[in-house]
Amino acid sequence: MSKTKKTFKASTLKKKAASFITTITNAHGKLSYKTSSKKITFKKVSVGTYKVTAKKGTKAGKYTITINFATSKSYNAAEEKITVTVK
Repeated sequence: MSKTKKTFKASTLKKKAASFITTITNAHGKLSYKTSSKKITFKKVSVGTYKVTAKKGTKAGKYTITINFATSKSYNAAEEKITVTVK
């Protein structure tokens, strides 16, 4: 399991959305995820590369995306966590 952290300013998010690209390596199997808020989105860009976006109007706080990779014939289950902080 690994963790990714990113911080955005609330003043920026009042005007527009903000995003970043993250990579997840050595993760295989069917992906499922859960976000702690509808204001934070998670989208696949390409194999192992994902875009995390804090939507316009996201309030100050700490948000978490939990990504799970299911067990497959060749790989064990894996979990990743991404923490987005808005200050």
